Amino acid sequence: MLMKYLLSIHLIGFFSLLSFGQNTFEIKQLGNHYTQEQITETFLSADFCGAYFISKRNIIQLNDGAIVELKSQSEMTNSGITLPPSCVLADTIVYHSATWSISPEGRLMKGLSPQLSPAEMKLNVIQH
Repeated sequence: MLMKYLLSIHLIGFFSLLSFGQNTFEIKQLGNHYTQEQITETFLSADFCGAYFISKRNIIQLNDGAIVELKSQSEMTNSGITLPPSCVLADTIVYHSATWSISPEGRLMKGLSPQLSPAEMKLNVIQH
């Protein structure tokens, strides 16, 4: 009985996280290299805290032409998802252009210009 209870709790937690991740981004266009499954798995495993805007979407273009949009805090709030304030950026913040790709291990990689300062690079990091 205890095993069934623990399994139920794990499954509920897993599906809650899965639904949270799926409701935080939208694949707008597939490119010519990555599959929808690769993009979905990669974005579900990435930590985008600090990459969500208040009322506009953060558009990420992968190196194969795929376009993924991180939903805004407003959209997620309307869907019942609450983001910690520390994960949300003002709409006026500007990201420097970057080349996004998915590594063979399924990690989201962001290539930055070598002309950025260390402080600018820190603003452009996505954690796994």
